[in-house]
Amino acid sequence: MPFKMKPKSPLTKKLVGNQHKLPDHLKKKILDAPETPMKKSKEERIRGKKQGTTANVTRRLNEGNIKGAKLSRKMNVASTKGKKAKADRLERKRDAADQDFFKKEVQRSRNK
Repeated sequence: MPFKMKPKSPLTKKLVGNQHKLPDHLKKKILDAPETPMKKSKEERIRGKKQGTTANVTRRLNEGNIKGAKLSRKMNVASTKGKKAKADRLERKRDAADQDFFKKEVQRSRNK
């Protein structure tokens, strides 16, 4: 079996040791722990990163355009760092991703 650099996250493991002997309400609290990184949605993870709450990122996430939101966030970070060429390249990629997203949305609405 090949060596894995990243072992399983403790958040994805089951109850260990004598935790199975705990009362049911405590087991439930352990398993249903709120806001763990493994239980966050893609949108929540994007919003949690730097420049993830700006208007253009939030609008794309609300539309369901996750790829466009990721590219917008990266573009915002690059432009705040003064990397104009990278920001321009990411803006072109974002525009292409937006076009693809809206084409798919139009096809979905026609198929309904």
